[in-house]
Amino acid sequence: VQDEFEMDLGVVGPESLSEETQKWWHNLWGYAQPRGWDNQLKTEPVFQFYLTRAYRFGVETKNYWGIECFPHGKLALGSVYDYAELGATIRAGYNLPREFIRSPLESFSTHPSDNPPSWAAYVFGGMDGRGVAHNMFLDGSNWRSSQSIAKENLVADFRVGGAIRYKDLEFLLSAVHRTREFKGQVADEKFL
Repeated sequence: VQDEFEMDLGVVGPESLSEETQKWWHNLWGYAQPRGWDNQLKTEPVFQFYLTRAYRFGVETKNYWGIECFPHGKLALGSVYDYAELGATIRAGYNLPREFIRSPLESFSTHPSDNPPSWAAYVFGGMDGRGVAHNMFLDGSNWRSSQSIAKENLVADFRVGGAIRYKDLEFLLSAVHRTREFKGQVADEKFL
């Protein structure tokens, strides 16, 4: 069992430099320039708390092949998000790292199996469901009048992928399918 508490402090609005960062990134890779920044939230300090409980169970053979499951629950409270989440990830492979993995993009593989070979490889699949009470990026500013859009209160993520690790270097590819987050959204989101 792993309990995790996270606290984030920051700022939204022009002082966050999000617009400049996104435009720089799009320019670097030759993507179309993003639009809509004229409608961004005004400057506002933000805080966020996350409390997560995750479980890890599975089996591993003497020659390091294994399969594991990671169910978890998460609670987010703050000025950016308020939601409750339940989810699970299953992974299978060779020399599975000793970690509590909810989403491979959020985890760090630092503890491989006892007396392990120098490399590891695995595939994974998972899903998370969230009941969303508040999303500042859809509901608008907390302290002043701003634009908003009606949000979906139930959102799900589905992901699949794989990873290869050699000593302390890990390469991971993950494909995520996220259901619509607001009313009128044309399609679900998909990203790597």
